[in-house]
Parts: sequence; C-alpha cells; structure tokens
Amino acid sequence: MSAEPWLPAQDFATRNVETQRHDPKSMLTLVKRLMHLRQEPGLAYGVYATLSTDPPLYSYTRTAGHSRYGVTLNFSGEEQDVALPAKPVLSTLLDDAHPPGQTFRLRPHEGLIWVPIP
Repeated sequence: MSAEPWLPAQDFATRNVETQRHDPKSMLTLVKRLMHLRQEPGLAYGVYATLSTDPPLYSYTRTAGHSRYGVTLNFSGEEQDVALPAKPVLSTLLDDAHPPGQTFRLRPHEGLIWVPIP
C-alpha cells in the first residue's frame, strides 16, 4: 500500500547529498560548518547575553571562559548596517564578503557568526 506524497517532489537531480557534497555554498556545507562550530565551548556551553533586539536585527553573544562568539541575524529582505568590532567566522551565505572591522553590512536574510575584536 502506498499513498500520494503530501508535499510536492523537489528537484532531486540537484538537491541531493552527492551534488551538495561538492558545492562549497550548499545547504549541506552550511550545516556541516555550523555543526563543527557548535563544538566550540562558547557556542556549545556559553552564557547567553542579548546585544540587540531592534528589528529587523537580532544579535547575541555566548561566552564560556575565553571562548566568546557573537551571532547577528538579519531577518529582513534588505541590507542592514551593523556596528560590530568583530572578526567574522561564518556567514550563512558561505562567502568571505566581510573582512574584520567595525561595521558590517548584512545582506538580506543573512546570519553572521563572529568573534569580538578586543
């Protein structure tokens, strides 16, 4: 006995592990990099502190000992400027568009994991 799928079939020719394994900007690559970062004590066990909840941005830090990371999320469909003395670690867009600095321009729906610059 079988049933009709309740969701439409996706493009399985391009949305599969074998294809995404070789794509440096795939969802699979992002998940793997996030899982690797999650092993950092600051991200895994760190104390949470909210930095900003001003829409459309949300920003917080996690700190455990000397391990401190920040996360800033842009929930809008427009670019947003953010003042952060930080060094980017990972963008959800999987590129190196953000050099270390004092101000960042987050792209639409982008998330950025960063470490503070002392």
